[in-house]
Amino acid sequence: MSLRIGNASRTGSGNRNRWVSRAFGILVLTWATTQSRADVPPEYDLQWGGLAVMRNPVGAVVGTNGNVFVVEEGNSRIQEFTPAGTSVNIWGTPGSGLNDFRTPQDIAVDPNGDLWITDTSNQRVKKYTSAGNLINLWGQSGTGDGQFANPWGIAVDSAGNVYVVDGNNRRIQKFDNNFNFITKWGSLGSGPGQFNSPRGIAVDGNGNVFVADAINSRVQKFDSNGNYLAEWGTDGTDDGQFHYPIGVEVDENGNVYITESYNTRVQKFDGNGTFLTKWGTSGHGDGQFLQPLGIAIDVQERIYVTDWTDHRVQRFLSPQSQVEEGALPSVSLMDPSYPNPFDSETKVRLEMLRKGRASVRVFDAEGRAIRTVFEGMLPEGPQFLTWDGRDDRGRRLSGGTYWLRLVTGNEAKSRKVVLLKQ
Repeated sequence: MSLRIGNASRTGSGNRNRWVSRAFGILVLTWATTQSRADVPPEYDLQWGGLAVMRNPVGAVVGTNGNVFVVEEGNSRIQEFTPAGTSVNIWGTPGSGLNDFRTPQDIAVDPNGDLWITDTSNQRVKKYTSAGNLINLWGQSGTGDGQFANPWGIAVDSAGNVYVVDGNNRRIQKFDNNFNFITKWGSLGSGPGQFNSPRGIAVDGNGNVFVADAINSRVQKFDSNGNYLAEWGTDGTDDGQFHYPIGVEVDENGNVYITESYNTRVQKFDGNGTFLTKWGTSGHGDGQFLQPLGIAIDVQERIYVTDWTDHRVQRFLSPQSQVEEGALPSVSLMDPSYPNPFDSETKVRLEMLRKGRASVRVFDAEGRAIRTVFEGMLPEGPQFLTWDGRDDRGRRLSGGTYWLRLVTGNEAKSRKVVLLKQ
């Protein structure tokens, strides 16, 4: 399915978790042109886990279906959860076979919705469908191109290129989506572009690469070719300082989030390293951490943080956006879809008052994400959205009730549509 704006057809891209980002539920247009109240830390929302559910969670990512995929180092497996923490799928067992893992560490999602996982002690990277079916695997122990010495973090950019933190080789390797080697950078040291125990990695919407350089207590920023751009951080506990930074995530506004294993907190910066806010203290309570590692952000700006020692995932809510009067792109009307019921396609007319960044989504009657069809800028004026009744994989959906939903800021508009049986 595609979004047609007039007679144009577009698809969108975003950061690591939003190439075709999903929330739960329903066609969603989410505007992202607000001014963030970045000085206010997120609020604790909910949690799930415990040893009966997971063991030593590390990396996490929000998939294109809106669910949260968590890497379990202790159980050598991947587990998929709904945003509220209900387990819906598990795959992987300890070992070195095709579908086995040995101390896996991180996970990323590509523009096609496929998942990339670092199988660290097996010295390889694996690619899966979102349903947990193995697509391919690459790598072996060594120092050559495409070889690894404990691959840790992994990220995918909007073009589908894959960046792997090659931990004990103290370098980053970049591959295309078929895992053909492109380039590499890094060596042991503390100078610009050097690493000492690199761990997490993330790529923003402009292709900038952020790497957590753990023992050097800093974050380094590179362009997509590995050219050094900037760094920030020294060892310590003050704002902007780190003590063993691990996880890295970037939100749709280019802000950078860092988990600190030893300082038991998360810090948020802008893309140039300016400190914005922080949260977390040591403990088992709500909003506390024992060893935060992985971090992921969904399209609704809910933040998921894994806690390796406490065997749980906590979800945090970002502050409500602070918007100047009249500054928010909005919709004056959302006409009912036509035809409805429909057989092959249905159209909805929107009247956009202002140009702005948006994402468009479809949901079924049970609130499950069906497809993300657009992410980018919508122009001012009338727009026509067309849905052909198909899911992410291009498969015709069964007849029934579906929802088209438009969200602008704190305002939401929905339209029910009925797809006829074939």
